[in-house]
This record gives sequence, C-alpha cells and structure tokens, in this order.
Amino acid sequence: MGKGKKMSVSLIIMIVAYVIYAIAVVWALLRQKSFLKKAGKAEALMLKDNSYRTVVILIFGLALIFIACRLKYSFFIQGVLCGCGILAAVICIRDADFFKIRGVYENGFIIEGSYIAYEEILSFPAETGNADKKVTYAENVLVIATKKRDNHTINLRSAEECKLLRSYIKKFGKK
Repeated sequence: MGKGKKMSVSLIIMIVAYVIYAIAVVWALLRQKSFLKKAGKAEALMLKDNSYRTVVILIFGLALIFIACRLKYSFFIQGVLCGCGILAAVICIRDADFFKIRGVYENGFIIEGSYIAYEEILSFPAETGNADKKVTYAENVLVIATKKRDNHTINLRSAEECKLLRSYIKKFGKK
C-alpha cells in the first residue's frame, strides 16, 4: 500500500505541475497581447534573438517535472523540482515572447517583459543626476523614473542600443 500511495501522490504532483505549466504558457501569451493592444502601432523594434535556447529550456522544464515525479524523492523534493521546472518555463516564455515584440510603440515601449507608457515616464535619473547620490551606471543601462514605481532599470545588449532606445523614447514620447 505504501508504494501505491507514493505513486498516486507523485502522479497528482506531476499533473498539478503540468497544469500550472500550461496555465503559465497561456498567461504569458495573453499578457503579450494585452501589452501590444496598449502599446499601439510599432514605431521601431529592437534587436531580435534567433537562438534555440527557449525550446531547450522548455523541454528541460518539462523533463525536470517528469523526472522529479518518476524518481523516488520525498514530497518536498518533488515539489521543489517541479517548481523549478515551472519557474524555468515561466521565465523562458516571458523572455522569449517579449523579446519578439520589444521595441518602441505609439503609446509606450515594451522591454524586459514590461510595458511602460510614455505618460508614465517622469525622467531619466542617470541623465539628470542627483547631487545627493553619486550613482554611475554602465553604458548599456537605462534608468527611467515612472509614476507607478521609483525607477525601472533596463539592461540592454549594448551602449548603442541604450542610446537608440533613449532617443526613440524622447522622440515618440513628446507627441
């Protein structure tokens, strides 16, 4: 009876993990569509990624859930491993989906899985500076102060991409 009970708990954990995994995929796709609707027409899209990293991570996430539930780990370890598989998938899906649509749009811009409307932007703290705080940022980092939260720190691939995004924001944000 002990082995049958263990298998049924493992099976339940695996089913719950796969359901959460599927919900995460659908949620990411719906969130992307919501951002595109708010953003409006695309003005300038940023660099795109052509790697197979997303597919590999998604497969490993699914495999981790399967392996965690097939091997004889404790309930806690199975839960942690399934959680890691789901977390890997959520992060990967968010990055991959939003990497395709990252750029400057009519009403704001989408980058790093976030949509920031032009009307929410207060300033670029790294440009204006603050006499009290001596903070230096790398050339590929853009810091934006918004109304909703203090600062958005955006790490871009290069200093050129950072300058390009800043110029687009200033150009399209002044409509």
